[in-house]
Amino acid sequence: MELKERKDIDEKYKFDLSNYCASQEDFYNRIEDLKKEIPKIESYKGKLGNFDLLLEFEKLSEKVSIERDVLYYYAMFLLDVDNANNEYQKMMNSIRSVYVQAETASSFVGEELQKLGEEYLKQVISDERFKNYKHSFEELIRHLPHILDEKESFMVSQMANFIEYNQIFRTIVDTEIVFDKAVDNQGNLHDVSVATYSKLMRDNDRTLRQSAWKSFHKGLAGHKLTLFSCVYNSLKCDDFTNKLAKYDGILEAQFYNYNAPIEVFDKIISQAQKYTYIIKKFREAQAKGLGLEKIEPWDTALMVGKFDKKIDFDSAVNRMRGSFEYLGEKYLNTFDLAIKNKWCDIYPNKNKSSAIYCGCQYGKNPIMHFNWLDEADDMLTFAHEFGHATQQVITDECQPLDTCEMPFIVVEVPSLTSETVMFKYLYNNAEDEQEKLVYLQSFIETFMANVYSGCKLAEFEKFIRTQIQNGEILDVESSSNKYLETLKKYTSIDYDDRVKYSWLRDGHIFVDYYNYSYSIAMVVATYFAKGIFEGNTEIRNNFYKFMQAGSSEYPIENLKKCGVDLLDDKVYEKAFGFFEEVVNDYETIINSEKLKEKKEEFVK
Repeated sequence: MELKERKDIDEKYKFDLSNYCASQEDFYNRIEDLKKEIPKIESYKGKLGNFDLLLEFEKLSEKVSIERDVLYYYAMFLLDVDNANNEYQKMMNSIRSVYVQAETASSFVGEELQKLGEEYLKQVISDERFKNYKHSFEELIRHLPHILDEKESFMVSQMANFIEYNQIFRTIVDTEIVFDKAVDNQGNLHDVSVATYSKLMRDNDRTLRQSAWKSFHKGLAGHKLTLFSCVYNSLKCDDFTNKLAKYDGILEAQFYNYNAPIEVFDKIISQAQKYTYIIKKFREAQAKGLGLEKIEPWDTALMVGKFDKKIDFDSAVNRMRGSFEYLGEKYLNTFDLAIKNKWCDIYPNKNKSSAIYCGCQYGKNPIMHFNWLDEADDMLTFAHEFGHATQQVITDECQPLDTCEMPFIVVEVPSLTSETVMFKYLYNNAEDEQEKLVYLQSFIETFMANVYSGCKLAEFEKFIRTQIQNGEILDVESSSNKYLETLKKYTSIDYDDRVKYSWLRDGHIFVDYYNYSYSIAMVVATYFAKGIFEGNTEIRNNFYKFMQAGSSEYPIENLKKCGVDLLDDKVYEKAFGFFEEVVNDYETIINSEKLKEKKEEFVK
């Protein structure tokens, strides 16, 4: 598939960023205005012991924070649709510089408030004028032993001036790696890129799939040292700042921030390993449906069901709307706004980031970044990102800036709930068994990617971070060998050394244990989605209560109030039971008379 130039994409499929900035000129003007506000932050140094001045400071900080983030997202959105655009790179560098200035200007705050003492902070909390900042001050009291002093805060803020490992990593993966062309069984050549790889891996031509798979992993291996250097040095920086804050480890710090028992982390990993037999059952059914002796690495994404109908974005809109009806009026209204006001950037183009995400900024409409390939899966992907978008709209309406952000450990719950409801809707409304198989396999892959792969990557990340924490020296080969060893716990595929560098394409590792949040979210999402689709009003109301809370409630406790106790085995029995039911439905269709003929087109 040849990618279009950005200018050749129809404007109706491009996002509208006017709610963020009117133009690039407006962006630079606002950058200059923001630079004038930042020095005012420092003028409050030594004055935070006065309630009136503290309130002024909080309002100024909030103003700077909101404007800074709006400008950052504007630059990021532009850069992600054209990573090779020098002007967009310049804009991103400009706002990063402002970020550093703002962090540096406020580096005195933590230490000063710490010295003012717990009793003073409690008085602040009890003052009605600070109600929109209450959560931050409560958390400040809880984190008093871990607050950096002014010199340490200044040092950490300055690190951002020369540490851009994540952006370097993304640029390499999205634009710098040149993959060999893949060859099909007729000798035709096909371009391989991060954006098109998933489509190639679903092509019926097995020769093409195998060639694309080899090309992709060869390309990653060819850049392994640079990619590993980005990851390794970024994690070392994380470890450094974590030790400055006097935490026992980054995982421990995360659960301290969530005010949750760390046992939750190990709980889902042990449960996922307990239920790996379901993966084996699925792979055996998949191989049977494809007419293969066994599933090889280049066969894993191949659909047994044949649904050749192209689903462009316009034709998908009404189908997706039917699914969102189950989620209620708020979802429907938000969906209509998203389409009407162009919150989505739909189709891939040259130099567009392969990332698929929803960017959420307080007080602004969400922006969703896609690479729509006119496939059935795209509707599920849209539902996922739209779940994030709707959650932001709901939370923003119910919470101040202080508590509007969903904690990372549960940030994927709304998105995966939305995606799972979409799966149930599409499956129930499929025209025939072939189409049903497409949706069944899509959900199976989603569950495996989020729960099993999420646990795999979390377990692997814990190993790497623990080694760094203990002062061990890591290299790309030993780390990748450990990844391969961990991978084999969660799969029934015979992977060899060629796949061991595949972890080096996962940008989520730059955010502490982000992959783990997907595992938690999928478990919770199956509970919410199943109840919502079955018309259980109480469960749907609890789902809304969960989203409305933002970070005003601690995430594990919030879920518990909404019917999901993550330390209860029954939660996992229900989640994996739901997954096994889906695999059983898949297996039943595979064994039906209509699908007994060998799928010769898949084994060419």
